[in-house]
Amino acid sequence: MPKKRNQDPNTRQTWNRASLQPAQQHSAAKLDQTRDGEKPVPELTQEKESSSPLSVEMDKCDLLQETQESVDYFDDIGFPETNVALVVEDKKIHVNKAVLSKHSPVFNAMFYGGFKERTAKEIKLGNKKAKDVVEFLRCFYPNMKHAITEINVLKVLPLAHEYQSPLVDNCEKLMISKCKQGTGLTVTSLLDYIIAAEKYDLETFLDTAVEFCSHVDFDLLNGKTIQRRQSRYDNYSRHWIYDDCVQEDKEISSKFLDITLKTRHAISVERLQVLEKNKRKMKIGEQNEEDYHMILHAINFDISLYT
Repeated sequence: MPKKRNQDPNTRQTWNRASLQPAQQHSAAKLDQTRDGEKPVPELTQEKESSSPLSVEMDKCDLLQETQESVDYFDDIGFPETNVALVVEDKKIHVNKAVLSKHSPVFNAMFYGGFKERTAKEIKLGNKKAKDVVEFLRCFYPNMKHAITEINVLKVLPLAHEYQSPLVDNCEKLMISKCKQGTGLTVTSLLDYIIAAEKYDLETFLDTAVEFCSHVDFDLLNGKTIQRRQSRYDNYSRHWIYDDCVQEDKEISSKFLDITLKTRHAISVERLQVLEKNKRKMKIGEQNEEDYHMILHAINFDISLYT
């Protein structure tokens, strides 16, 4: 993390500008002149060969906010020089071949095998989002190594699988860790994880998810919730009569049907075993195991993938 600078206007001019990289000098000058009410310094033109380990051309991409923090973060002198650009959604992401090749056998074959990419200065990656590619790279790039979280796991996993990255294991471990009570896992996220696990052959997670789902009401997994509402007042009994109102979340019910029949069958079998176990407990007076309490969607949760 960049060190906090002294915000006193009488002392901020004591920065050692000579020790800063050109991009840092430019950002510092902009910061000073903006505070003084002057016109900001014009933007610098990004060079093709940069000392940044992972840089995105600012005139073509807004992935990185141009703040003093981001400049310090990406212009560390200890990073390897960039020597190739990945072009995603017409945005250039400057990277180092050796770093990518060491992490991924696919990149290694691309850069050092008998393919045209071996001598190319720019390599176009189709059918991908630039933000997802940047986040994937940040998860293994030197001095970055962002953690896999519930926020980025479903963005990183497809790319990790495509490029045969060890991050696939990290993604699976994160998903497994969420299949517990008290983690805040929602039904929609659970189904998203299962669909992804089926697509990318995450068998260990699928086993964990099936066992977890066996403790969740089957209607809830289908997006159905039951709410009781007052129907009418019975004058004879002097009580309100309540009806059960079934509400269905179409998005969740559709996701549940996207799960393969094999996995849905496995969940059903495990669920029946849990119900039978509870039935036997009732006969001998033991307390039943309560179902896991889950909500369908995250409430008031603004997902900001890359901040």
